Amino acid sequence: MYKIIEIYFLEKQFKVDVKKIDINVLLNIVAICNAFVFTFVLIVTTFIDNLIIRQLATFVLLFPVIYIAYYIVSVYLKKKK
Repeated sequence: MYKIIEIYFLEKQFKVDVKKIDINVLLNIVAICNAFVFTFVLIVTTFIDNLIIRQLATFVLLFPVIYIAYYIVSVYLKKKK
């Protein structure tokens, strides 16, 4: 239904029924979640001085933080409906 990968991820990975949720609310939640993920990873990796190690740390941190953030969003959306 939606072509946004985050919504597809919520629907397939965490079994959230996105059809029951208002699209504007869902898009706002996804935007806030993405902003949190990128801000958190940026803040954590800013303290690393070496550029290559910083890029490696960013890569290693990004995927688990995305998964955890969208897991929390899925729990919130399941309780909300």
